[in-house]
Amino acid sequence: MAIVTNGNVVFIGIVSVPIVKYFTQGVRKDMVAPSFRILIHRSSESLHLKLLGDFDGGSASLLANTIARYRFGASKIFVHTSGLNSVHPDAADELGTYLQFDASILDSLVFTGEKAATLAPVRFKQAAL
Repeated sequence: MAIVTNGNVVFIGIVSVPIVKYFTQGVRKDMVAPSFRILIHRSSESLHLKLLGDFDGGSASLLANTIARYRFGASKIFVHTSGLNSVHPDAADELGTYLQFDASILDSLVFTGEKAATLAPVRFKQAAL
C-alpha cells in the first residue's frame, strides 16, 4: 500500500511512476482549483473516486483523465461528491463534454453524495444517488 500525491490527485494503492506522469499531461495544474483533490480506491470490480474541495472546469478535465486512466477492469465507477465544497455552474457540462465520446464510461458511472445531482451532467444515463 502506498499513498502518492501529485498535487491534486492522491493515489491509494500500488502506483507506478508512469501513472503519476499521466496526470500531468493535458491538465495544466494552474487551471485546476487549488483546493481540488481526487482520492482513488479500487474494490473488487469497482472504482471509487472521492472528490474533495472546489470543482471547476480544470477539475472536470482532471476527473475525466482519472476516469479514463483507471476505468479498465471496473464494472462500476462511483464518483463520491460529499467532499466537494462547491461546483462551478459550467463544470458538470464540461465533464459531460469530456466523457461523451465513450458510452461504456457513461454506462458505468454512478454519482453519490450531496452534490451528485449538481455534478452529474444531464446526458448521463445513471441516476445520481
